[in-house]
Amino acid sequence: GGIAVEANPIMKHYFDNSGLSFTVAKLGLSFTGIYALYYFRKDFKKTIFRSFLVLNAAYLAVFLYHLHGLLFIVL
Repeated sequence: GGIAVEANPIMKHYFDNSGLSFTVAKLGLSFTGIYALYYFRKDFKKTIFRSFLVLNAAYLAVFLYHLHGLLFIVL
């Protein structure tokens, strides 16, 4: 194996199984969440907008965390 480790126990199952199963599960779960938000967009417009803000902030935080780790390894 490489140096990558999956911390999410649900996704770890797919990660340990194969790269293909991990990719399919990751994309499938992402698509399902995006579709649900799209489907309910008219009924819950403000809630969905706030959800996107929170999710994007969390994603940005994870990205910055990984970027910091990468810079620590490289430099």
